[in-house]
Amino acid sequence: MKKTKIHICVSLIVIFTFLIVFSYNVLPKDCYPTPPNPELIVNGNFELGLYGFKTTYDTNYIKFPKNIKITTNPYNEYYTFDSCADPVTPNGKFLIVNGNDLFDGLHIVWEQEIEVLPNNFYKFQYMYANIDAKVDTNKNLPIIQVSFNDEFFDTVYVPKETCQWQTRSFIWYSGNNTKLTIRFRDLQLKYFGNDFALDEISLKSLCNVQACAGEDKEICAGDTVILGDVTNHSAIQGFKPYMFRWFPEEGLDSPFSPNPLAFPQRTTTYYLEVTDSLGCVAFDSVTVVVHLRPLALITPNKSLPICPCDSITLVATEGLKYLWSTGDTTSSITIKDEGYYKLRVESPFGCIDTTGIYISKYQVSTTLKFDTLYAMIGEIVTLPLKLVSETNHFICGYDSFKVVVSYNPSLLLPMNLKPTSSNGNIEKIEISGFSLKEILDSLVFFVTLGNDTSTNITLESFQWNCDKVNVQTINGKVLISNICKEGGNRLFELTNKLFLSEIPNPLTSDLTISFYAIERGRTQVKLVNNLGEIISIPFDKFVEPGFHYFRINKAQLSSSLYHLILETPTNRIVRSFIVID
Repeated sequence: MKKTKIHICVSLIVIFTFLIVFSYNVLPKDCYPTPPNPELIVNGNFELGLYGFKTTYDTNYIKFPKNIKITTNPYNEYYTFDSCADPVTPNGKFLIVNGNDLFDGLHIVWEQEIEVLPNNFYKFQYMYANIDAKVDTNKNLPIIQVSFNDEFFDTVYVPKETCQWQTRSFIWYSGNNTKLTIRFRDLQLKYFGNDFALDEISLKSLCNVQACAGEDKEICAGDTVILGDVTNHSAIQGFKPYMFRWFPEEGLDSPFSPNPLAFPQRTTTYYLEVTDSLGCVAFDSVTVVVHLRPLALITPNKSLPICPCDSITLVATEGLKYLWSTGDTTSSITIKDEGYYKLRVESPFGCIDTTGIYISKYQVSTTLKFDTLYAMIGEIVTLPLKLVSETNHFICGYDSFKVVVSYNPSLLLPMNLKPTSSNGNIEKIEISGFSLKEILDSLVFFVTLGNDTSTNITLESFQWNCDKVNVQTINGKVLISNICKEGGNRLFELTNKLFLSEIPNPLTSDLTISFYAIERGRTQVKLVNNLGEIISIPFDKFVEPGFHYFRINKAQLSSSLYHLILETPTNRIVRSFIVID
């Protein structure tokens, strides 16, 4: 951003009153020393001869009154003049004057018009000397009068010592003037003597203090920045000590400090006023550009909390640089774990904002149960797998499950599902399915005379389609209620069963049935229809304990309900099934 520096010089001069004045000069932005204030008098050292000034004096014969000449040695121009030299420049030139013997106010030795700035202080000075070698004879010493814009400014009586250069120096306040006419006159009215020299006429602006507000700044909203040139304490040149004032004061910790801390809420231009001990004032400005911070915003793609096996995508504000606490630098991340996730965003300028979000998850739990019930041998029982209690289960909608159930195969023959494994004493069935109801599924068994009076229905394992669901199980039990207890329980060991559990119900194909006899004697298997009529007797033999087999031909059966009755010397078992053509 290009800036213009305004330099105002004010000098405080005590002449019965205090004057505080502002002068405006354009200075470069960089806080480097500026060149000395320029000389405003043209050819004030007369090295250019009779150039740059006006005079009413003659310039022909210096030996006559009211004549002037530019020389390096008055003696070379007229023998009554002393041999004087330039007070500053070796072999330099200066103005010599043969004074006027008539003062009418019209004759001017030297005159120059200069453009000046209003309300400014200037330093004016000149050098003069007596050049009349016969001053002891004529005693007519020059009287020099200086006027500014026709107002009396200075009168000097030139001493009699020749070639003794004297310096006069003043501070002049320009007021409202924009032009200044400086005139030198000779007030001595004598013909003899009255000879003098002028040199080094000078007029310069007095103030050169420079305010240094420093380079323009860019910050993020909420940050602070040091104003001013820190190296030079925001001011150079002029007369120390300085006084400082920054404005506007809003957003500054100290408006009178050379280097205040600024914390603007919006882009602001601050102006610096520096006043030196002479009263000179300089101004400079610096602009602090305030960049808005980005808004770190995380938007989840679903409401919270989430279910334990779900993932969630977190989306950040677009168009920025990103850094997540996971190390990702993309605008969005997908996470599965519960916890606090932080986000740091950065704007193109480098402004930063941070935020975070806690991802919580539902605590999901379920309790599954099989009932305990009493059943009679030959009865068909249904054991529902119940969801008896749940927490957040239906919210998350985990509807897919897998369960392994074990039982005593000598007591229960599965009718609707096929066993997946068996070791003789324990048989297992695996159930899988989809359900969001309180009854997940049911096991249907045919109760037989077996090797015990009851069997546990054990939930060996249960798993939803989310392994983070807390699962509790309550096992069931089937108790046989009609076992003959005379002489002790008469049990039936059936290790290789009718295998009805392996046949679809209805029966759709031929079936080979095996059974295991635990006693010697006549054993008969009858196939009876729904009316109680004997359709066939597939097995009728005197058997020894052990495995025995028979076959049912499905093609000989019409669509109906049938009962297969196994009769031993001491017990009777009934199995029912349906045949559909």
